[in-house]
Amino acid sequence: MKEKKIVTLDLTDCKYLGEIHQRIKKAFHFPDFYGENWSAFWDLLRSECDADKVIDAQGCYVMPGLIDLHVHFRDPGLTYKEDIETGSRAAAKGGFTTVCCMPNTKPVIDNVETVEYVINKSKKVGLTNVLPVGAVTKNMA
Repeated sequence: MKEKKIVTLDLTDCKYLGEIHQRIKKAFHFPDFYGENWSAFWDLLRSECDADKVIDAQGCYVMPGLIDLHVHFRDPGLTYKEDIETGSRAAAKGGFTTVCCMPNTKPVIDNVETVEYVINKSKKVGLTNVLPVGAVTKNMA
């Protein structure tokens, strides 16, 4: 049985796919002959990684979940426009894992009770992280 190893790579400063390729090659001590032969490269990487499941994402964009800092879920009070469930569903479908909902609701998100309502409802829906943005002034006056 092959000994399992954990390799952590910081790829945050990589601007191009080739840089990621080079960083992984270096971490696993892969020979240089792979060049841009991605199929052979990923086959070798799979053989080195004893994973339960390998997802072939070739041709796909793979990235961490996105964050939308300005959404209007209109919940509480104006749910005929949008609510936490429908907004979360749309966000998740678009790749967003976290959203920040604006306080222009009825009642305005300007107190602890309304903030707790939004947080609790979003947890119940459970599709995305919903972070309520509180109004700076009472009743957005």
